[in-house]
Amino acid sequence: MSSTAWLASYPKSGNTWVRTWIDALHRGQGPNLHRLSGSSTGDGMDPSLGISIGDLSPEYAASLMRLSWASARPDAAPCVLRKTHHAWVPGPDGFPIHWQPKGAKAVYVIRDPRAVAVSWAHHAGITLDESVSATAEDVRPVLWDQAKSPYVLTSWSNHVRSWTSQQEIPMIVVSYESMSSQPAVELTRIVDFLGYETSPEQVNAAVEACSFVTLATREIFEGFNEAIENRAFFRRGEVDSWRHELPAELADRIAQDHGEVMEEFGYDL
Repeated sequence: MSSTAWLASYPKSGNTWVRTWIDALHRGQGPNLHRLSGSSTGDGMDPSLGISIGDLSPEYAASLMRLSWASARPDAAPCVLRKTHHAWVPGPDGFPIHWQPKGAKAVYVIRDPRAVAVSWAHHAGITLDESVSATAEDVRPVLWDQAKSPYVLTSWSNHVRSWTSQQEIPMIVVSYESMSSQPAVELTRIVDFLGYETSPEQVNAAVEACSFVTLATREIFEGFNEAIENRAFFRRGEVDSWRHELPAELADRIAQDHGEVMEEFGYDL
């Protein structure tokens, strides 16, 4: 049995926002922006094991990472929430790297790739053209812990399909747009799926504590250790801000690259 609950997404799709919700629920107050790992952890080798996968063959390292996730047990929570931006792709041994035994679950957070491109350009300090191109690229290092890139990504379309088409782990899909328009509904759906026991009052309090305006304001005064080079992490959070930030030709390029998957998930072209 595994207690792993994957919180998966393409970068800048709302993964961190969900983590703040869960942290606020767990703490019964506003999230601790410097210790979000207290309610979620990553997808690398558990550092407490004292094992460097650089000393192992890629095939053995992949198997050992899966085992380290499966053997972890939650502390006062129904699951071990694990953040990942990696696609659901085969590992060096041919098996899906995120695979876990019975009991594991996954929440996949999806966002309009036009908004993703704008947000990623700001976060990574690159041009909008470079960001749009990045959403169409496939990058698959042998094993991410050994790779120079922090993420093992496919294109946006292939990333979405990799997770939403997998059949090995029960999963729900949550859109950034729905998180913005009906946050209490989506948070309730997430925690019910993950097995948390919460009341409507607790959900509403967590949502209020994690409004985008609140998080952005707190980042200004308190900082956020996941921000890069003094660029705000919680920047705008508006669903349609890409319409006046992304040039029409780049928006059209994204629609050409990802139109089929965008339409499948309800994004107008």
